[in-house]
Parts: sequence; C-alpha cells; structure tokens
Amino acid sequence: MPRPQAIAARLQSAARPGTVLISADTYKLVHALFDFTPLGPLEVKGKQATVEAYEVLGAKAVAGNLRRSWDEMVKLEIELCEMMFAHPDAHEGPAAFSEKREPRFKAA
Repeated sequence: MPRPQAIAARLQSAARPGTVLISADTYKLVHALFDFTPLGPLEVKGKQATVEAYEVLGAKAVAGNLRRSWDEMVKLEIELCEMMFAHPDAHEGPAAFSEKREPRFKAA
C-alpha cells in the first residue's frame, strides 16, 4: 500500500496544470477552509483500489465553524487549567476529588 506522500505525488501528477488534487483523507482535514470540486474515484498507480479525489478551487471566504471551534478549545483549555490548579492531585484519579481543598495557587 502506498504511503500518503506517494498518493499525494500520484494525485499531483494526475492534476491539470495550475490545479491541486487531494485525497479524501486530506479533504476531511481541510474541508472547512477551502472550496472543492469532488472528482470521484481515480485510479492511482501503485494502489489497487481507487482514490477518492477532490480538486481544490480556492480558500473559502469564511472558514466554516473553524473560528468558533478554536474559541471553544481555548475556553476548555482555560477550564482545564483552572481545575488543575483547584485540584492539583486530579491526575491521581477520582479519589483525589473526594476532599475539598483550596487551590495551591491563586490566579492573579
């Protein structure tokens, strides 16, 4: 089975001049950022099965829910840090939460 780099190279060689083709795996990672035309399955040298391909048309004017997702991740990270300060022994398992303690460090 070809490595992802080999599949990308095969898709690159199958692309029309001035265009970019990507596989379904890459599409899953970047679909919120770019506009695409699905090309369907392509036969790729060195791979028995076909590869689902997409042609990249360009960057989206608004990148889907990516900004909202980033904001949510930052909020969760802050929440996690606050919990770690409030419960410094949390990594030891649920028993560490049975005692109510004051945090070791106070937020500035």
